[in-house]
Amino acid sequence: AFYSNKELVHVDLSSNELTGMAELLFSPHVEYLNLSHNNFDYINAMKSFHSALETLEYVDLSFNNIVQDMKYIFGNIMPSGLVEVYLSDNGIFGTLPSPFPSL
Repeated sequence: AFYSNKELVHVDLSSNELTGMAELLFSPHVEYLNLSHNNFDYINAMKSFHSALETLEYVDLSFNNIVQDMKYIFGNIMPSGLVEVYLSDNGIFGTLPSPFPSL
């Protein structure tokens, strides 16, 4: 339902009790995605749908229960067009990838 909506550019599902996997793939036109203050434990973004993530500029996943390696998140998940990313207050571990990928 979300994916086919071409007018959906702003998604805010913050401060709920959502659990499981935080999916970054909502719609090909989403620019702003706020999933903060939930109970997500994993971030997923399918690289095979990279073109659907090209418009995403802002992602807030702070204050969740995400436990993933920093290198995996920035090397395999985060879209390249991001301007702002918030991941504070999670269980993210490891070191930043070197060289740091261009966001």
